[in-house]
Amino acid sequence: MKRYLPTRCSSRWRLTTPVTSHLHCPPRRPHLDQPKRHYSPHLAQRDLEPLAPASDAVYVGLQTRPKEAHLSNDHPRPQTIKTGRPADAFVADWQPGQKQKHQPAFSLTDPDFDMVASNRLLAIPRDTVVHGADFPPHSTQAIYTPDSLLHVLQYTKLESQGVIIMAHLVRSSIPFIPHQQAAQIFHFLIRKVCSLTMLSLLPAVVNMFFQRMQMALRAGDIENPSIQYVYADIIDAFSYMAQAPRTSTRRQEIGRNEYDYRLEIVRITRHLIQVLESLPSSSAAQRPLPLVSELVRSMCNIKVVSEPLSSLLVDYARASGTRIRRADVQAYFAATAQEGNVKRAGSLLRLKMMLDKGSEEDMVIFDDIGRQNIGKEGIFGDDVEQHSTPDRDQMDDACEAVVDEDGMPLYTTPGAEKVSRSSADRSLDGEEPTVQEHLVSNFALRAFHEFSAVVQPYLSHPDPSRELSPAELETREYAWSMLLTRAGEQRSITRKQIMDLYAYMPEFCICAHTLAPVMRTLVRLNEMNEAWKVWLDAVRLEKASERKGRYVDRVILAIATEVCAKTHGLETAVSLVDIHARRTRPGVDPDLERLPLDPQNVNILLWQCAQVLVPSVAFRIWTAAFPRWGVRLNGISLGMLLNVARRCEFSDNFDARGEDHATQFRLLMEELSLRRKKRGDLGALSDYEAYDADGFSKGDYRSLLDPPGYKWSDDWGTTRPWERAREVFRDVVLTNWPHLVGMSSPLELEWNPLNPVTIFGGRIKPSKAVAHLTALPSPKSRFTHIVPTPLTWHYYILLLGTFGQVHEIPLTLAWMKALGVKPIRYTLTDSLTYVAEVEGPRRWVRGWREGRKALVRDEEILRRWMEDWLGDGYEEYKGKHVKIVPDAEEVREYRMEIAGSGRTLIL
Repeated sequence: MKRYLPTRCSSRWRLTTPVTSHLHCPPRRPHLDQPKRHYSPHLAQRDLEPLAPASDAVYVGLQTRPKEAHLSNDHPRPQTIKTGRPADAFVADWQPGQKQKHQPAFSLTDPDFDMVASNRLLAIPRDTVVHGADFPPHSTQAIYTPDSLLHVLQYTKLESQGVIIMAHLVRSSIPFIPHQQAAQIFHFLIRKVCSLTMLSLLPAVVNMFFQRMQMALRAGDIENPSIQYVYADIIDAFSYMAQAPRTSTRRQEIGRNEYDYRLEIVRITRHLIQVLESLPSSSAAQRPLPLVSELVRSMCNIKVVSEPLSSLLVDYARASGTRIRRADVQAYFAATAQEGNVKRAGSLLRLKMMLDKGSEEDMVIFDDIGRQNIGKEGIFGDDVEQHSTPDRDQMDDACEAVVDEDGMPLYTTPGAEKVSRSSADRSLDGEEPTVQEHLVSNFALRAFHEFSAVVQPYLSHPDPSRELSPAELETREYAWSMLLTRAGEQRSITRKQIMDLYAYMPEFCICAHTLAPVMRTLVRLNEMNEAWKVWLDAVRLEKASERKGRYVDRVILAIATEVCAKTHGLETAVSLVDIHARRTRPGVDPDLERLPLDPQNVNILLWQCAQVLVPSVAFRIWTAAFPRWGVRLNGISLGMLLNVARRCEFSDNFDARGEDHATQFRLLMEELSLRRKKRGDLGALSDYEAYDADGFSKGDYRSLLDPPGYKWSDDWGTTRPWERAREVFRDVVLTNWPHLVGMSSPLELEWNPLNPVTIFGGRIKPSKAVAHLTALPSPKSRFTHIVPTPLTWHYYILLLGTFGQVHEIPLTLAWMKALGVKPIRYTLTDSLTYVAEVEGPRRWVRGWREGRKALVRDEEILRRWMEDWLGDGYEEYKGKHVKIVPDAEEVREYRMEIAGSGRTLIL
């Protein structure tokens, strides 16, 4: 009997190579819609006889996959499967209703594949856009064959709802699929998740991957180096993320940054290191197993590499003797420089210089460099404290703006002269270049400390006769970017000093990376006119440049938007963003020079809406961000929306409270009417089509602004802005994590006739343990790209407390605990303050202190629950040694501070 192994030909897999075997499987039933379908990109051994009784058989084949999924297509990777049968035994080669005759070594039950449901997935034509409503009938409890899952994930175009459904199907089937095929399924699933920026789904998928690898590890199916190629494929899938993040992964404790998917890559790398440490080492010295080159190379992608990842890799490379390229060190340096850690970037730069002066080989072993040259503390030292930019006051000047035919701004500001940097003198105010060199050296010493001698050569003007390599040019750009960033963070810097540094910078170092810190410093110094001059320089350089995007990118556009809003008003700022944005609607001539925006560009506009208190514009921008600009907003955007909805109620200019009684009665009757309300579809949360409609992508930027005579009630009736914002937040949280719906408040105690009913409601079914690491979003979720930050949760609690919804605050804290979100200190203080403000009478609680019954207040119950969650110890906060959970004295002082300032705690 003959069997066939797949052979590669024109990126397809054909059965060409006969191999003698005693194995046989029934022939595959032909597919009606696809008479000649590609085989699963894995071992596709067809026409095999039944397996002999020998259960210890080991089969070796090729780990095959499409060309685009390969990290290296030159050398096939070995694969060893210890399941007692061929690797394709789980592939759907059976007729409907058939069961497998052999069970894998890693499964305790016989997997009963649902062949009918699997064939429905296989019936989906290739290259078909699959929406959630168009998905074939399926069951989230059925076990699907691996080739049916791969067919949908690899060959169809899934929308977000379809990806969520596939995640549910993968979760039910993955324990019964060999770990090599399971890894391939996770690779394509993560690719789909990243391409749609479904951040709320990503941690659950990664946790499912961890669970499957742990099963394989316990079964003894994991071997080195094949397991490293599996992890390399998973990390490579993150390179399909729609947009690389711009925030630092190191400053998550501040609570102001968005969720960074690169933290999942760090988790995956640490998990791999733990797996490798559990495997036997072939070295007599028992050193950690070195990483393969393809795994190291996969971590150098711009959308993958980050500062924590580079730190982890370099330290592990030194300990294990992993070979690493100079290009890898360059990528780690660029990532660290972008995230602003000067000390670590200086260490990497010094290491790069050592490698450049050392061996001529492309790869080096870190352990061979000599640890005495690096330092006893390792490659990196302690973290460098980061300085946050303080809040800026809004300028009172308002100016007119016009736009030229090319869409470029031609703004005029009183007293601001258009001076291009190319025509500016090298020495300002008659100073000699030597004085500016001294200024650069002084700031370099203050910014880089012990690494100033390493960075200084990259800050000087090179010999004009020497041609610089692309790597050295990039290093010089990042060196200047770090210098300007660190100099701008110093409180003593002046406008003249930052402009002197800008003027002395070499021409070839002028780019968006170096212009952005100059503008940011000028904005911090409230030098808006000078910042606008730098922006005009960038626009002129961008017009004349052949490399589009070198001088004007989304980062510098965000800073220019802030400057524009403060000098020319919100309307002009909206027009500036709309001019430079890459449109997404059909029927518009594509313009490759337009910028692909990210959430920060939209968040600047939402922040300015909060400054001028226009919630209607904020909700339009929130709704229009994706259909008009292709921007999927983040948790920071949601926090901005909550903030503007809360703050506008304190404004006397907001019109909703000033309407007469007749208008209020008319609006109330419209709300009670059975007829369809004539309300615009601006942000209609109950209608998914309205969110993705083409209406916001038509017309100019004025469609996002309030027309003359506009009132909030024209679109929203009697619904207040805070009510709409609350609805948005609950829609995001409860559809992304539907297991939170069944939770109850920490203050919902067991009912007792002697216990008075407080504002938190008597008895509700107690919540169960629902902290599932693999909890998946609801297929109806429309906001999988949003993961609320700790500051977003804080804004939501302020919204609830301000408008009297205090009974929802403890439940919100329970949601945070279930999701693993650590609240900032202000969140704890405000929550306890609101509860103390409106709590009812004391009530008897059993098992309070030392198991006794006590008469306690709601504030005390909530504080004890917080201590069980966060601990009852102490921490350092703003230079003080305080309790982790604010005590009663701190809450009392906070309430007195609010009363003394005249602020209203609850409206």
